[in-house]
Amino acid sequence: MGENNRVAIINDVFAQRISPKGSVIGMKFNGGLRVIGVAKSINIPGRENIAARFYMPASLARNMLLIKTKKGQELSRTELISTLKEVSHSLSLFSFSSLTEYKNERLFAPMTTAITTVVLAFLTLFLSALGLYGILSYSSQMRRFEIGTRLAIGAKGKDIVTLIFKDNSGAIISGIIISVLLLLGLYLGFSDSLIEYVSIELIPLYMMTLASISLISLFACYMPLRQYINKPAIHSLRGSD
Repeated sequence: MGENNRVAIINDVFAQRISPKGSVIGMKFNGGLRVIGVAKSINIPGRENIAARFYMPASLARNMLLIKTKKGQELSRTELISTLKEVSHSLSLFSFSSLTEYKNERLFAPMTTAITTVVLAFLTLFLSALGLYGILSYSSQMRRFEIGTRLAIGAKGKDIVTLIFKDNSGAIISGIIISVLLLLGLYLGFSDSLIEYVSIELIPLYMMTLASISLISLFACYMPLRQYINKPAIHSLRGSD
């Protein structure tokens, strides 16, 4: 390649790096490679950050084509070979792949990780709800005479639910406070390692988690009480089912 052909097009990330305030056209780098244009950066699926890139003229022995089809149109390998033969019998196809296949291949690991994380999260919530329900169900059975007495003197079902929820809200709030303190401690102690995973964008997700915990706690408090508040108080006082 001659001196005049040692040219390259760089993306805007690369341009911002080598010349933050001025034009990069005509600048040289990498032993005399001259910049003749700047292209918009593309985000490659499967990568979080956009890398600085430069593009050089390809050799004539490595002709590569990027074909854009119309919406809903598909191009097969056979059709492409047939089209090339119509142009010239000296042309041959070395490799053929679609961007969709390339994208799916790049996103396979992140998508698998995301799906696995969601499944494990729902499984964790389900098992937590079952465990909390079992504990509160046993607690409600131990307090059935108290519940029956309150119902007998005029308490409503919602009053019983509110009472049980208030009695258990202290433990829930304590758990939330401890988890927040642990998260802050980990973030302050290992901020360099966690900076990529902990950000202000996680606040909505954290609020959704708190809402889920509150709903699960309310469910676990209410369900064991249904057998008492939906029947006459005498059933609770007699310990009858």
